[in-house]
Amino acid sequence: MIGTIYLSEFEGKRAEVGYELSENYWRRGIMPEAIREVLLLGFSQLGLVRIQAFVSAENVALKEILKNFNFKEEGYLRQFECHSVTGKCKDMWVYGLLNTEFQK
Repeated sequence: MIGTIYLSEFEGKRAEVGYELSENYWRRGIMPEAIREVLLLGFSQLGLVRIQAFVSAENVALKEILKNFNFKEEGYLRQFECHSVTGKCKDMWVYGLLNTEFQK
């Protein structure tokens, strides 16, 4: 397995997109293709109005991918996510995309 991608945290017509990708497969164009398919599924088949993503401050590659899909940077969440084993907390950015903004 090289990674996962998912929609979660469904609330009304909103969901969160998230993924994990093995470092061996970074920068190969896999994630933009996978995100496109998940966005199509969410907006076209599930009827979502909004899809959001939480991105760690250091994940520059994902920020660029999301911006290419027209996601908007909406806020900065300090010490938002804490690792269950190490206890280390990190800041996150929240990005949002509305179905009317999605460019297929």
